[in-house]
Amino acid sequence: MTKRSHDPLALHARWLRRMSEYLHTVGERAGAWQLDPAVWTKLYVTLWGDMARDTADWALGADVDPLPEWCALRRVSVHHRDRTAAVPIDVPLAAFGGRRESLTLVTEGLMTADVARVLPARDHIEFLPTSIDEMHRRFTLKLFDLHRVVRADELYRGMISAKEHWLPLAVVELHVS
Repeated sequence: MTKRSHDPLALHARWLRRMSEYLHTVGERAGAWQLDPAVWTKLYVTLWGDMARDTADWALGADVDPLPEWCALRRVSVHHRDRTAAVPIDVPLAAFGGRRESLTLVTEGLMTADVARVLPARDHIEFLPTSIDEMHRRFTLKLFDLHRVVRADELYRGMISAKEHWLPLAVVELHVS
């Protein structure tokens, strides 16, 4: 067990990979009409068991999969009285992995390292546009009503993923002064 810094985003990325694998397997079985409830239950229990094990390992300082090297990192600073912020993000071509379809942007929000304070996506985040493709890889992360939640000298981090395959596309760090 290799010691590593406690990066909640690495754990989040691991969970997304597990969910992606689970959904892929479920999709294949459904497409093949393999509908045995015992198999579905086993897949579901395995998913949650693996995620619980990943969480325990992470909490003990074990090595969790790092974010992909191509994952875009965008750092932005705002003042604690700012109401809004707009963060342009270019997703690297490698994030598409040869896929031709458009990718729908999703996030759970931004949070402090100790997860004590959270900017939930439903209340404070919007993507413009809401999906991207290989030809149009730039989007803007719009943050709003910040002044109601953030405090000076806080750092919020969050991951933006693709709904279609749950792999991370970008990491945002928001420093509040």
